[in-house]
Amino acid sequence: MALLSRYPIGEVRDFSGVLWRDLPGNHAADVTPADALSVLRLHSVAAWDVEILTPDGPFRVLTSHASAPVFDGPEDRNGLRNADEIRFWQMYIEGDWSPDGAGPAAGPFALMGTLNVDPERGEGRREVVQQLLALDRLQDPRPEGAGGLATADWNDPTPGDLRVDYILPSSDLSVIESAVLWPEEGALTEDATTASDHRLVWVDIDLNG
Repeated sequence: MALLSRYPIGEVRDFSGVLWRDLPGNHAADVTPADALSVLRLHSVAAWDVEILTPDGPFRVLTSHASAPVFDGPEDRNGLRNADEIRFWQMYIEGDWSPDGAGPAAGPFALMGTLNVDPERGEGRREVVQQLLALDRLQDPRPEGAGGLATADWNDPTPGDLRVDYILPSSDLSVIESAVLWPEEGALTEDATTASDHRLVWVDIDLNG
């Protein structure tokens, strides 16, 4: 996972090492051997709160790449971990809990990354991402492309094309435009298909509200 910025990066809060067992209400003990609980991270890739020092003032990027809620058995271990990775951001944004006891800094921000769950279709605990999308502090621009709201081009009919990648600006920001880059013709079509089964999502925002 990488974050590229044309502006300087300020304070970085790295939550990648947070243990799964330390999230309030977690499901770790239900699906994890006891001797692994002291080392098993919540976030399977990374989770950051990064301050970007823009000419219009600080802007924070909250970002992570959640576990795929598949490739497990009837115990739904990956589905439970994915749900808790998403719940982490819900609790953090709402100020209900954070690993270091401090909530997010004041000011504009956006939650972005791969949550790996579609709110309407496919596997995963959809109600968790639905609750995240309903937070008062967030807005959902609902970017669209040739695949509609979908951001991943997966095999049909299962799992099919799903919306699993998100950019959710804070509700105090003005969204100018948004889209999913899903080219259907031209040179970019082959490049996008070769690069990943995910498609690029972009949101243009006004930091001055």
